Amino acid sequence: MKICFTSSHGCGKTTLCQELTKHLDIPYIKEIARTEIIRTGKLPYEMTKKERFKFQKRLFELQLIAESQNQSFMSDRGLFDILAYSYDLPEYPYLLEMAKQANITGRYSHIFYIPIEFHLEGDAQRSSDIDYQKEIDNRLVNILESLDICYFKITGTVQERVEKVTSTLKLFDHN
Repeated sequence: MKICFTSSHGCGKTTLCQELTKHLDIPYIKEIARTEIIRTGKLPYEMTKKERFKFQKRLFELQLIAESQNQSFMSDRGLFDILAYSYDLPEYPYLLEMAKQANITGRYSHIFYIPIEFHLEGDAQRSSDIDYQKEIDNRLVNILESLDICYFKITGTVQERVEKVTSTLKLFDHN
């Protein structure tokens, strides 16, 4: 089982994944972008386009490594997110081609998309710009749909989301 949670920043992926670790016995790949932002000391929207491309390419490579280390996993973000945050870069076609070579359309057994439902809480590692959050959300949905990706939209409280994810996984486990 290879589970990917995808959404714009501040939509509850990390909270959901942390709660799901109590219910699922598979490795949890934490959000790589947050660690890299802390390491570089710079937010992506503060970077030049060249710096941002290098940053996103590194995230892509680190995500592939983390995913390849486990036969099963639950990932707080995936390759789709990296594409969404890179969409406005001139090098986007290069990253899209990398994603296709990495079998992005068949890479995950379950993809859960989390739309914006809550007030965005800013922190030191992400933008607090609501318009930017919405832009990333739109990009992400466009990428999923343009690649004809089957995904499950998960909404509600944390507990409702946990129940929807676990029931979806059980449904597919029985088929």
